[in-house]
Amino acid sequence: MNYAEQFSELQLDLHGVRLPSFSIDNKYKHELGVSEDMHNYGFLRALCEQGLKDKKLPKSSYGERLEYELETLESLGFTDLVILYSLSNFGLASTSDLSFKDLNVSLSKTKFKY
Repeated sequence: MNYAEQFSELQLDLHGVRLPSFSIDNKYKHELGVSEDMHNYGFLRALCEQGLKDKKLPKSSYGERLEYELETLESLGFTDLVILYSLSNFGLASTSDLSFKDLNVSLSKTKFKY
């Protein structure tokens, strides 16, 4: 059998985007004042709504757009990616205390800066 024939029955499911998923430590959910059993989409929503309050932006003006953006991110499956990107690029965390389910990676000492 030649080299190529060894892989003739290899089946790889390569369809779609594969992004890591992770869980947020409960202490950060407590800091934001949300339930421990809240999923990441709810956490992102609460984080965004807190941002509107902190910046004193009226929800009446920005709420509809925020809702549209969050629903779009959720429908595309990008919620975890946006949380991770925000933590690393917008100073919400100095390092990450996220437990990656798919990658089995855990980093510690996150400091959320609301």
